[in-house]
Amino acid sequence: FIEKSCQQDRSIQQLTFDSQDEIYTSFDEQIEHITVDWTTENIYVLVQNKHNSQQTVFILNTRTQKRHTIIKNQRIQPSILTLDPVKAELYWISHSSPSVLNVGNLEGEIKKQFQLSSSNSSISYLTYDPITHEIIYIINSTIYGLNTLIRNVSIQELSMKIRFQLKMLSSYRQSFI
Repeated sequence: FIEKSCQQDRSIQQLTFDSQDEIYTSFDEQIEHITVDWTTENIYVLVQNKHNSQQTVFILNTRTQKRHTIIKNQRIQPSILTLDPVKAELYWISHSSPSVLNVGNLEGEIKKQFQLSSSNSSISYLTYDPITHEIIYIINSTIYGLNTLIRNVSIQELSMKIRFQLKMLSSYRQSFI
């Protein structure tokens, strides 16, 4: 089973499968990443075709096992994805730009992009906290947070805030050395 706990009301949401339940399998595709939409009980699945290395993101309905492809053959090849079902936003990092956060709708259409670090840094982990509305990500063994409620901030202002945050964290880390 897959489980998520909610600290606000101390509830636990579960997708429960029998030990033999197989909700998706493919011999032609390698599953690279998944994220769960707890409101719809859909799983967003990132796969790579074993024959041509083409990447696809599809929505898998856990109740019907039906698949709906949302991203295929795009220039932005996702490597990590997460979502905010309340704001209906999908967030992903791509292989071609590993330091850029892509923000799109739940159909995979890009709405905006944010440069989260220098271009030579790669984001290795990405998740979304529905309580704080923060995207939490890791770059070079350092954990960062980006509040998604900041809507009226330009990309340049956001980049400046992120660079300032990086400098502060760097100086903070230096104080422990």
